[in-house]
This record gives sequence, C-alpha cells and structure tokens, in this order.
Amino acid sequence: MYLDPPTFVLERRINQPLPQVNLAVSTGGPLIRAAVDSLGSDGWMCVDSPLRRTLGSYDLAWRCDLRLVSRRGRLVARVEVTVDGWSSDATRLRLRPVARHPERWSRWRLKRYFVLASLAADQAAAQLNEHAQKPQLEPVPQLVAVS
Repeated sequence: MYLDPPTFVLERRINQPLPQVNLAVSTGGPLIRAAVDSLGSDGWMCVDSPLRRTLGSYDLAWRCDLRLVSRRGRLVARVEVTVDGWSSDATRLRLRPVARHPERWSRWRLKRYFVLASLAADQAAAQLNEHAQKPQLEPVPQLVAVS
C-alpha cells in the first residue's frame, strides 16, 4: 500500500479570524512554552519549540515543533504544526510529520501516528480557539523584547 506524503497532513479549522488568533498567540496562548499535554490514555504531545512567526502560504504564519509520544513513552513521530489564514473569518491549523519517508513506517507506527496526530490537532485547535475568544491582556515576558 502506497501513501502520498500529503496523506499524512492533518488540518483543522479554527473558527476565529487570523488577526484574533495572532493576538491570542502573541499574548501567551497555547503551544508557547515547552510543555507536555496529555492526549488521554493514548499518549502525550510534547512541545519541542514554541510557536514562532514564519512565512505561511499567503501571509505570516505561526509554526512550532511537537513530539507525539505513546503511553509507554516511545516516540511515535516528530511533527510540525503550522497556523495560518484559511479565509477572512477562519484560521487553519496544519499538522504534518517531520520525516523523509513516512510511507515506509510500520503498521503499528502508522496506526499510532494517526491516532495521536488526530488527538493533538483537535486539542491544539480547541486551545487556540478558546484563547482567541478571550486573549490575555498582558503580554508574556518571553515574547516581549525589553529595550
């Protein structure tokens, strides 16, 4: 069975405009600092590098690196999360594996990847949506350069 690399990309829609998500992320939203979030009884999502600005498909976007870890502590996959504009009133969260040939993974690893990646994408999108609805008023000290 052959799977194209785009087959491994998961997308979620965040029903908030990108400027509102930008405000939430820049003032201390989720995926900011190195953290470990539980994905239920299936495993964990470990933030390796926090969200940072990068060039997206049409505009500036946010990008971070995560590790998906099984419940027994085994690394399933390293993934890249990108948050950029979808439309004028929505934002897209895209999760893709950082691997040369994910189509060569074993059946066990493919199953674990899709279970954990789906849960991680859902959780990250829900966190961003929640923080975009009510962003903090004070910026996070690590993100603000003091002159």
